[in-house]
Amino acid sequence: MEQRVGLTPDARQAMAAGVELCRRANLAIFTPEHLLGGALAVLAGTGRPGLPSLEAIEPALAMVHGSSDEAPPDEVSFAPGTRVVLESLAAAIVRVGRDSMGARDLALGVIASGEVVPMFFSAMGVTRDELLAAIQGGGPA
Repeated sequence: MEQRVGLTPDARQAMAAGVELCRRANLAIFTPEHLLGGALAVLAGTGRPGLPSLEAIEPALAMVHGSSDEAPPDEVSFAPGTRVVLESLAAAIVRVGRDSMGARDLALGVIASGEVVPMFFSAMGVTRDELLAAIQGGGPA
């Protein structure tokens, strides 16, 4: 029987923040970078040091994915890479005996997936390794 993995309140906030990042750019596709951006925005809001601010995340997303002048449909669609990240992360959460994932799990899972365009990190002013260290140094999910 397949075990379902839930989202903690901060993970739900991260997903919503990522969708909002799509909407503000008038984009209809929720990419791994949007998921990571949403998770980072939530984590940065908790005062974790070394994380990019929303002021760094939004221009980095624009550099990687651009924006549109036309409003997107009401619903954004998940990019295939985003689905892969979430499915892989859910499987990993189950393997370690947990039943939910938080914003920190989302951020670490997206980074570890290899689905993030490398330019996104540099556009935010961090390296992949610096970002991992900042997230991992923040304690449990």
